[in-house]
Amino acid sequence: MVRLTARKSRLFSMLLLLTATPAVAQMIPLADDRSDGAHAIYQGDWEDQKASTPPVPFAYWNDITEARAERYEPCPDDPSQQCLIGSCWGAAFQTSEFFPYGIQFTGGTGAGWGIPPSGLWSVQSAVGFTFRVDHQFDYNLWIDVDPGDDPGGGVTLWAYHSTGNVILHSVSAGVSQFNGRLGPGTYQLTGISAEFNAFEDFQGAVYAAQWTIQRPQAPHVAFQPSDQSVGCNGTAMFSVITTMPPGNYTYQWRRNFVPLTNGPGVTGATASTLILTNVCTAGDYDVVVTGPNPVGGGTIAEPSRLAHLNIITTPTGVEVEPQSPLATAVRAPAPNPFQFSTSVAYEVGRPTHLIATVFSASGARIRSLADRTVSSPGSVTWDGRLPSGERAPAGIYFVRVELGETHRTGKVLLLQ
Repeated sequence: MVRLTARKSRLFSMLLLLTATPAVAQMIPLADDRSDGAHAIYQGDWEDQKASTPPVPFAYWNDITEARAERYEPCPDDPSQQCLIGSCWGAAFQTSEFFPYGIQFTGGTGAGWGIPPSGLWSVQSAVGFTFRVDHQFDYNLWIDVDPGDDPGGGVTLWAYHSTGNVILHSVSAGVSQFNGRLGPGTYQLTGISAEFNAFEDFQGAVYAAQWTIQRPQAPHVAFQPSDQSVGCNGTAMFSVITTMPPGNYTYQWRRNFVPLTNGPGVTGATASTLILTNVCTAGDYDVVVTGPNPVGGGTIAEPSRLAHLNIITTPTGVEVEPQSPLATAVRAPAPNPFQFSTSVAYEVGRPTHLIATVFSASGARIRSLADRTVSSPGSVTWDGRLPSGERAPAGIYFVRVELGETHRTGKVLLLQ
């Protein structure tokens, strides 16, 4: 226990305490998975100790759990007394707390036995906070891991989405400092030290972490991409609106965190609007927007939220039949609201006349976007400007698209 206690004191003293300053960004707590446990066996004697659940989820918790199995027999010089002939012990500790704007924790394990034959033990100290952030945020993550006698622990930051998860940072030894910007999503910060063995003297990993977040001074993304639902072989469109004109940024769209490239069925992989055609597979899409750092020092990359693409199925769970190559369809304008441009995607498989017009809220015709024949899927875009090239006043407009016998009018909101 001496080595364990010394390392606990050292790492705990290094962990910077979060002060009660006003929150500048909000972590929304989702799951609290914290536990300490120890198990010891020595010559048929055993003891299990498992820490009780933290009294209040996400609140401050300081615990040390120890299991000790001891074997006694009559003393050789005085059979009326019991003498210790051997023992085995295991211990786990943890200090942790969740704040609306940060997380801090430290923990570790130790174990061993005395007087042969050997004992058997298992120990575990684990902390896991799952949370959601609904806006872009800048973060600072500090991690310190002492692997001890066996590197069976560490600290990991995960990002979750519907088809799996992605490791953002993982440290199993040493001190690391990370800074960056992330988009809205679900995250988990975990630390663990665990081992099952019969070593005579064992010091497990001791871990510590502090994670703090704050809102960016000037985020790149003003409006996030929206979730989409389409039938198999349909067309989906994802868009972002940036705080400055699009020319100030570069874009990289991703599917399940894997970068996309333009090709069959994919248009706009490096633009503000991504168009997917003939799509039949669900997934999560986001875009990494890279632009000038508002506080100086080069550029900064900012991921958008994860927008989910859902493939519409029948009530029995069987995917709908692919659309006929001769079918026509007109989608709703996106993004909406918009600041710089909005687009209407359409589907067509044969030569069809396309007319697209913008009307004011009073019904006045203010802009013609298209009057031509098309024979393949595509889109029409309004850049929010009048025929003179001047920007239209902020407010409500209507975009009407006539594709042969298929007509659709979408209401859009142009921002200032």
